[in-house]
Formats: sequence, structure tokens, C-alpha cells
Amino acid sequence: MTPPDRMRDALIAFYTDRTDEAGDARALLGRIVARLQAATPRTPPVPRTLPATRHWDALLARSALSPFPALNEALAALAPALHWQQNPNYSDAVMGDGYMDNYGYAALAGGDGAFLDAADIRIGLLLIGPHRHYPPHSHEAEEVYNALASEATRWRRGDEDWRTYPLGDPIHHPPWMVHETETGDEALLALYCWYGESANAALVGDG
Repeated sequence: MTPPDRMRDALIAFYTDRTDEAGDARALLGRIVARLQAATPRTPPVPRTLPATRHWDALLARSALSPFPALNEALAALAPALHWQQNPNYSDAVMGDGYMDNYGYAALAGGDGAFLDAADIRIGLLLIGPHRHYPPHSHEAEEVYNALASEATRWRRGDEDWRTYPLGDPIHHPPWMVHETETGDEALLALYCWYGESANAALVGDG
């Protein structure tokens, strides 16, 4: 089995395991699983690192202690081939001094730099360094995050209170819901999935 195939199977198992207790994200997770089951391999991306990927080894080591060993092993096998990117709408002027050296994402399924062609979804890894605020932002696509490392990260949806989530729990954002994230002493590694309109990158502010 190739590393992308192994990753696809691990993602299917991961999202399937979350479906029964996903609350308002349950329907979305079911759609994600269906799209992954139909996903097909594509030409692998050209590997690319960013300053933020200096956090990767520590994140992967911590995620190795998580309850998701199959997913962790699949991601570790893909690690040398990941193509790390940044939202073109973001800069230190928009996000805060030093943010861009502590942020990146790598596509896994759907979108540029991914390993799988998958209709309607974009799945990838989000990496944010310690003590960083991902300010309020929004996008047309429906979204779910699942933290793989750092339960200390705080999340906020709209006008709701800040809260933390156990590793793996779905953090659901309907289309155009403003949301923000704040890391603590540890860097964050999370899965993200956009469903639906994903051609337009996220915008900081109320959209």
C-alpha cells in the first residue's frame, strides 16, 4: 500500500470513529467519509518546507502519544513529501508580528499540493506555533477541525465563549461563521476539512 493510500484509509477510519458523537458536525463527517472513499491518487506534490515546520518533529512526537496511532503513522510516512503553504491573504501586518514564521498548512486531499483528488473537500494539516493568535476569520466553505496535538489550544466560534477540546473532537464551523484560535505553550497540529466552496481562501475579519 502506498503512503497516500495508507493516509486515505487512516483518514476514513479517523472520521468514521468521530461520527457517532459529533453533534452538529455529524452530517458533515459522513459526507467527508463518502468523498474520501471515492478519492483517487494524483501526482505527488513537490515537497516544501516553511519556517513553521521547525515545530513538526516535536508535534509528531507528541501526536505519537495520542489515541490515533494509525493516523499518526500514516502522516509520519508522508512527512518528507508534504508541501507546506500559507494563505495568500495573510501577512504579519494582518495576523500579528511573527505569525507567518509560525504558521503553515499542508494539503492531503483536494486542492493544490494534495496527494488525493477528492470532490467537494479539502483536507490537510494546520500547524501554528506556540503563543499565537489566529484572529477572527471566515470563509464560504463549511469546516471541521480536529486537533491532533495540543489540548491547551483555545477555540472560539462567533460570540461563544473560548473553550478547549479533547484531542480528536470535531470543532465545527458552518459557512461564514467567524472563528478564531489561540495556542498556548505548545504548537498546534490539527486536521482541517473544508466542504463545499473552497476556491476562495479565508479572510480575516467578519468576511
